[in-house]
Amino acid sequence: MNIVEWANYAQDKLKTAAITEADSLLLCELAYLHWEGYQGNTFAEILAKASDDYIPIVGTAHTADYLRLLEAVGHSARFADVVVADYVETFDEPTSCQFAGVLFDLGDGLYYALRGTDGTLVGWKEDLDLLYNSNLASQTLAKEHLNEYAARYPARPIIVGGHSKGGNLAEFAAIFCHHDVERRILKVFNHDGPGFHEGLVEDNPQRKRLASRIAKTVPEFSVFGLMLNGSEPYEIVRADAEGIWQHYPYNWRIEATGSFERTYRLDSKAILIRNIIETMLPTMPGGERMMFVHTLYQALRAAEVERVGDLKSVQTISRMIKFNRTLPKSTKNTLWKMFFRLLGVIARESASRGYRDSKPPRVHKVRSASMRAARYKSMRVMHEVKPEHEPPRRESEIKSS
Repeated sequence: MNIVEWANYAQDKLKTAAITEADSLLLCELAYLHWEGYQGNTFAEILAKASDDYIPIVGTAHTADYLRLLEAVGHSARFADVVVADYVETFDEPTSCQFAGVLFDLGDGLYYALRGTDGTLVGWKEDLDLLYNSNLASQTLAKEHLNEYAARYPARPIIVGGHSKGGNLAEFAAIFCHHDVERRILKVFNHDGPGFHEGLVEDNPQRKRLASRIAKTVPEFSVFGLMLNGSEPYEIVRADAEGIWQHYPYNWRIEATGSFERTYRLDSKAILIRNIIETMLPTMPGGERMMFVHTLYQALRAAEVERVGDLKSVQTISRMIKFNRTLPKSTKNTLWKMFFRLLGVIARESASRGYRDSKPPRVHKVRSASMRAARYKSMRVMHEVKPEHEPPRRESEIKSS
């Protein structure tokens, strides 16, 4: 099942101390909704108030999935009474800051969910800034709001989590928050989010105290979640999709217990990409990384790109080509050097791994009759509100590394 089906399937009331991986991923996805004006309401109350033409969803290509999730939690025995306690959002182009956090009141504790990257150009530039910047504006905001919420709700246990960039923000906030706040943190969930630059957290005493409470999960084909990961342990989740679609949380497979369905190997192509990034970055001085990111951003701005979807336009590509002609010769030369260096790294990594696209037969897991019945019932409910268009949901295969 996926997170929408989990909301329909789970019957026990949500308890902070017994929160599952599926609960965490679901709450992290709800951080993509605009909750302004809904603070203090339960999911059930919000669903009753929201009309078909006004539901608080962030601009996304997968609006139908978020509608299904909102409807599911509003009717869910497990989630209906969860309260949206607070919502904060910052969007600042000059500082390349795209940040949003939601505080959920679970009754006996708090879940602080950090939004990942949205579809805006500013949001994606902040992701690229991670290549050379060890401290983002959104990380600082995540930490500050965690401290604020802890002070507002004294003595309440806290869970922090996020998907994609939100997972990085969750870890950063927990590692650098006040010590008395850290002691109240039960768990930190990083769902396929990147790590940190070398030297930033390894020797941090608070990071060491939190080590057993940090849970990082990535799908078989993880790229973003393996960036800057260093030696941080992670577990691998099966997903009902191929390639980069595995990053999409609605494709992650969930067991009847609320745990993710595990596998024990990464996709060989994901490993290749990770090794290329890890080999390439140390050879690039910080100035080169910054120049690359800023030049790319300037090109996209010159092409009047505001959202990632704008890249599909032929006019956009034409404007970017025109912008390239205006670059100084020195900048062009540096970019070409970086490009050829990247080709060299790709060639060496491919040769050293003996890379090939092999696909062993999938091993199918036998489900009990009760599980099949529950899955069928949940799927039947979802079929009634199934969107006309949704991302591909093919079952992934175990790929050899």
